Amino acid sequence: MLLALAALAHAGPPPGVDLDDLDRWETLAGRALDGPAGCWDLEGDVALRQTGFAAPSLFRRADRAESTFGGTFHGRLDGGRWTSFEYTLARTSGSEDSTELEAPLWPMVGRIDPSVPHRIVPDEEAPSSSLRVEGGSGEGMNLLRHTLDLIDPATSTATAEWRDSEASVRVLQDVPVDDAANADVLAVSTRFPGGGDQATDVDVVFPRRMRGGTRLLRVTVYDAQFHLRAQRVGERVLPAKESVSLGLSVLGFTIGYEQALTYRRATPCAPAEPPGP
Repeated sequence: MLLALAALAHAGPPPGVDLDDLDRWETLAGRALDGPAGCWDLEGDVALRQTGFAAPSLFRRADRAESTFGGTFHGRLDGGRWTSFEYTLARTSGSEDSTELEAPLWPMVGRIDPSVPHRIVPDEEAPSSSLRVEGGSGEGMNLLRHTLDLIDPATSTATAEWRDSEASVRVLQDVPVDDAANADVLAVSTRFPGGGDQATDVDVVFPRRMRGGTRLLRVTVYDAQFHLRAQRVGERVLPAKESVSLGLSVLGFTIGYEQALTYRRATPCAPAEPPGP
């Protein structure tokens, strides 16, 4: 029995799992952000937390405010591209007098045109009505890939390793944030259960501090992180939860932002009705 347990503890990857084929693993890791193949109507819950801090100066005292918001979302993801995405938000804590950061929700899964996300605001005169955006003006973008494009790394490193404790392949990628010899790196970890082709976990951790902007307007980003969790449903892997968090400092103001989307329902799109006579 002890020998059997020891063998299981050091089982290694299943036959046919080639950890040295890094091009394949990097390609599969990139697909993890596309979402499920085909057309899906997705809905779930939204949670936001916004924190603001103003440092003291000659003209103001230090000030700190925090607000949380909750709501729901629903949208259509067709071939990895969001053609609609609507959401509601209501303040769940914090002062009604505090300023609300108007930042549109961009899902981490799939590509989305910036014009597609739309917040539904109740109309007291017509509570049953809502605005709707069907599709965008371009091909769409992916939030994480767009961030990587802004960094524009010249080189990156990747390794693939089997972890017995997870019975999974982990693809670990380090992306330098600039071209300096000792540049900080953005760390990406993607998990493939059983060494299969479909990832269920993506974790992206940015350097502790990143500076950018112009000489007159310096911007510092703190502790940025992206996390994606998916779940296997039959032969498909569907998104389950995603989160983005970061801190932003500019002109003496510091803003903390946390966004989480929890997917509650995924339904294949209904087939289009045939045209009438």
